[in-house]
Amino acid sequence: MAYGPIVAPAFHHADTLDLDQLMARLRDLAARARASTALHEVAPDADLDTLHSGDDLRETLHLDSLDFLQLVELLSERTGHRIEEEDCPRLATPASTLAFLGATETRGGPGQPASRPTSRKEPVMGTAKHWTIDVYIGEDDHSTHAEARLHSDAGTDLTGTGDARLHPADSNVPEIGDELAVARALSDLGHRLLATAANDIGAVAGGPVKLNR
Repeated sequence: MAYGPIVAPAFHHADTLDLDQLMARLRDLAARARASTALHEVAPDADLDTLHSGDDLRETLHLDSLDFLQLVELLSERTGHRIEEEDCPRLATPASTLAFLGATETRGGPGQPASRPTSRKEPVMGTAKHWTIDVYIGEDDHSTHAEARLHSDAGTDLTGTGDARLHPADSNVPEIGDELAVARALSDLGHRLLATAANDIGAVAGGPVKLNR
């Protein structure tokens, strides 16, 4: 855990500490361990040893909005407390992050209890969500048009479109036209959904974001 300002300190003269002091040290140690491992997962190529207590994590580690949301998710899982949107500014620097995580270790700490702590290897299945994609295909002699229509529980309705046209030198195999048109419609739908996610993240983060495809 030798990551810059979140390095885990040694316990000196632990036998002289009272119970409250010892528990405070243990809470600090747990916060440092969780912060260091989460940051290492989100930014595996970053040099965490160069961090200082007051550094802006997003700027110093070059975290985009999606990276930061992943960090929030990891910390929520590791602490067993859901980190609310209004708490995100408290994760701006290493020092403020450790202070916030230390508070979650206390009884009645900030945030709401998560459904249960989970590891990254196990998907969170606290609430089942059902999204559907309906694919519609229209054909004529020389072209195929497809629409992929997404419907989500949250009311997100998006439509992607794709076309395939028969080259004059090619044999007419309708299944190939269908596959190509549908693939393009699904790809278009994916781009539209990513753009919608970027807009939603920008609304939370307070500024425009660009997500890599």
